[in-house]
Amino acid sequence: MKIMRWLIRLYPRSWRDRYQEEFIAMLEQYERPRITDILDILFGAVDAHIQYRMNNNNKVQTSSLKGGTASMQGDLDSDALDKAFAQKTFEEGIVKHELPMQYVDVEYAPSFVDQKTTLTFYFRADNRLDLKALCKDLGGVYKQRIQLKQVGRINPKPQEDSCTDTKQ
Repeated sequence: MKIMRWLIRLYPRSWRDRYQEEFIAMLEQYERPRITDILDILFGAVDAHIQYRMNNNNKVQTSSLKGGTASMQGDLDSDALDKAFAQKTFEEGIVKHELPMQYVDVEYAPSFVDQKTTLTFYFRADNRLDLKALCKDLGGVYKQRIQLKQVGRINPKPQEDSCTDTKQ
């Protein structure tokens, strides 16, 4: 049983704070641990560390850009997203790739599909556009999952006047 208590120390501290008492109570049901039980605890500790690392690396990380400034670098979270920098980067990409579109907003939040953190840029455009190059550039800046969503048209379609009588 001593070895089992020692093996529990291989788990991350946050995991132990939450589950240690319950886990020890479960282990006390066994008189003598089998090798498979020991291996299971070892693999569980590795898995717990992987999950801990994945859950704590959901921050946007910007890279050094050619000619970049210190304000562009560092970790960002949802509260600290520099919208002005994101807008400037997006608009520079629009000009660079000569895309007929207009910036609307940017949002940093978990995806509804798989809960991975996503940086979403909203834009207006009149037609369908090939956004692969722009998305690749933005991904290179932020090192994060990027979504580009069209939320409207730049020039709304003119509405035909249905009130005029064409038979005169």
